[in-house]
Amino acid sequence: MIVFATKEYSGPATFKDTRLMPALASYGPIPIKVTPPDAPYIPAGTPSDQVKSLQDAYAAAGQKYNEALQKYRIQINPTVVITTSDGDPVRWLCSPQPTDMLEAMGCLPTLTRSFWSELASGLDKAKAGNKSAVLVFTTRSYSGPATFCTEQLVRQLRESGAVPIRVLQPERPVIPKDATPEKARELQAAYDAADKKFRETMAQYGAGDVPCMVYLNPEGAVVRRQVAPPHGDVTMALRLL
Repeated sequence: MIVFATKEYSGPATFKDTRLMPALASYGPIPIKVTPPDAPYIPAGTPSDQVKSLQDAYAAAGQKYNEALQKYRIQINPTVVITTSDGDPVRWLCSPQPTDMLEAMGCLPTLTRSFWSELASGLDKAKAGNKSAVLVFTTRSYSGPATFCTEQLVRQLRESGAVPIRVLQPERPVIPKDATPEKARELQAAYDAADKKFRETMAQYGAGDVPCMVYLNPEGAVVRRQVAPPHGDVTMALRLL
């Protein structure tokens, strides 16, 4: 959880609440605070070379801070950025209240690699354990009911015993400006192949669009599909597994 705030800020986004500290300890996210750099204090009579050194350091810190703002698309302070275990931002909380922070921390388990199974291994796991499975066709940046984004949905999924399987839509490659034509073609070909496989898998399970949830019974048969479902629909589907 990356917290963009001023040094003076001490509100809910910095876990300064009696309800938030226990939740932070329970869910175990690593809190990172990012603050704008302070302008250097330069006493009168400071040698010019030291002045320049301090000013250069301040300018470099400001540039690094601005790059972080752009990278995580920060518009205002304070903003809390929820990231996956791979560091991909998936959720933004602007000037959050304690209830916003608690709800966000409740879905943190879904952002770890260990929460999800890969398609083949997940299907094998469900079959071996005579369990249902939930296939989630989604993008890396999506965060919503289809990815069990609340503590309640995580709990209901676990109570159902179903195996959560995430199938990620491939992301278009970022081709470096200095890439050779051969390298560019290689990156594009790899993306095209992955995208083709993804769409074939979607078609195999009748998934129409992302995010799409496909529920399988213990025999591996499709029993329900949901496209961008609201919270209540996911709750009902899990109860019926």
